[in-house]
Amino acid sequence: MPAGAKLPASDAQAISPLPIAIGGLGGSGTRVLASLVRELRVDIGSFLNNSLDNLWFTFLLMHPDWHFPAKSPERISMALDLFIRAMTTGLEGTLSVAEETLLSHLENKTGPTFHGFPTADVACSLRASKGPEPGAFAGWGWKEPNTHYIVEQLANADGRFVYVHVIRNGLDIAFSGNRNQLRNWGPLFALNVDEATLQEPRLALDFWLMANARTIGIAARRFGQRFVLMDYYDLCTNPYNAVVQIARAANLPIPKKLSVNGSASPIKVRTDQMEIHASQFSAQSLARLEDLGYVNATESSGRLVTLPERCDASARLDAWLKLAEATAYRPGPSPTVQEPG
Repeated sequence: MPAGAKLPASDAQAISPLPIAIGGLGGSGTRVLASLVRELRVDIGSFLNNSLDNLWFTFLLMHPDWHFPAKSPERISMALDLFIRAMTTGLEGTLSVAEETLLSHLENKTGPTFHGFPTADVACSLRASKGPEPGAFAGWGWKEPNTHYIVEQLANADGRFVYVHVIRNGLDIAFSGNRNQLRNWGPLFALNVDEATLQEPRLALDFWLMANARTIGIAARRFGQRFVLMDYYDLCTNPYNAVVQIARAANLPIPKKLSVNGSASPIKVRTDQMEIHASQFSAQSLARLEDLGYVNATESSGRLVTLPERCDASARLDAWLKLAEATAYRPGPSPTVQEPG
């Protein structure tokens, strides 16, 4: 929203649709959720990649070097304001000198191409943005996994947002090939990330625990009832309930059903138990996985057998909040950004 704009009165806020921000670690299922949110007639942006990431957000805000060690809260705040305005009222003809300077800086920083698009086209699309046509959508929001790294700044921004954090079994993430967030953000958690350690399941699981605990702790405290912790298993096995949960949090109409041929068609999810050797992970991380309800205690043979994904949502949130209280976020050296994701 434009600088200096006043928030609606609290009674109007209570009934107005709230914007929806979707984040989570790469591979957690954020794309599935974004496709379902469209069932609510929510505008998630027009400059998207195949994973439904909002590339305006990525271009403006996916900058780990703004977080540590030379923190840039002013840049983060300005970039977030630019993104919100681009998605709502548009930026055309409204940019200040400082805002234009920031966009030009990001163009130079990014290089000639950005996710397969000419970087100049991304920047130009932002400068020329006009916002959606009135009445075209019931609400707005976005999906970009890295959103959870600015959850504190999002809570501080003008306006009231619903933040949805998608979470998937850490063992699935540990053995997935998606290492972008670990590469880009791992050093912020004092993890020793290099090409030799990047593919280690042990490091990926440690990162999964730290990053999720940090985000869930902040979001639960700052967003309250506007924070939705979405389990990937629940999302896949009962997508309608997931949509209803988000609609209620965002003050959006609840659909009677989901489209038959659209994004909400049945989604395959692993239901068998995984057998993994416990020696691949630290004893502390395995104990935390057990506390969160993802694994059984290891067998005498050293095998680690995962539990079925079913878990009471309230109990799992409580377990995450306890972990957030028990772990401190200690930023490490400044990271070198390679690939967003």
